[in-house]
Amino acid sequence: MDARAAAEVRVEVVTGSDTVVRPWAERSHRRLLATTLGRVEATGMAYRAPGAANLHPGDAALSLPQQVCSSPLQRAVALEAAQTPLRRAGAHLERTTGRRPGTGQLMEIACRVAARIPAFCQQGVSAPAAGSEGDRLLVLSCDATGVNMIPSDPREPVRTARAADGPKPPSAQLSSREHTGRRRMATVFVI
Repeated sequence: MDARAAAEVRVEVVTGSDTVVRPWAERSHRRLLATTLGRVEATGMAYRAPGAANLHPGDAALSLPQQVCSSPLQRAVALEAAQTPLRRAGAHLERTTGRRPGTGQLMEIACRVAARIPAFCQQGVSAPAAGSEGDRLLVLSCDATGVNMIPSDPREPVRTARAADGPKPPSAQLSSREHTGRRRMATVFVI
């Protein structure tokens, strides 16, 4: 990044998407960038105009975000936040990247990513090729859980073991022996 900043050529006049002309340039503008490998100091040319935000064409060439966190780090935060609570996501990121973003920063990134979901959904699906079966959508949902069995339902070995032990008074907490054979796995698929 330092070599790229040193080789950056100054453009005389830069106009942003806000149609403001930025005639002044600061050669060694520095900013911190948090990446999955740690913090990096990005140096580059900043084009300025009174009352307008700075433009950084070098950052745009590298696809650097305007925020402190890099795009791969934001992607990692979004994936972790979708699966676990924010604090646990922060702890996992610390283990994998060596850096722990604050909970507020995690929340900001997760909210920014979530705000883009409606636009992603509105893009729609491209039309299938003629003659293909792309118009069919297969949706699969499955759930597997242990279901409590009624006393007459367990299999024969469990029923005979229970009969040998004799009746037991009901209790709020089950011992490990009472757990055995009490549940059977039920799997439900919906297509």
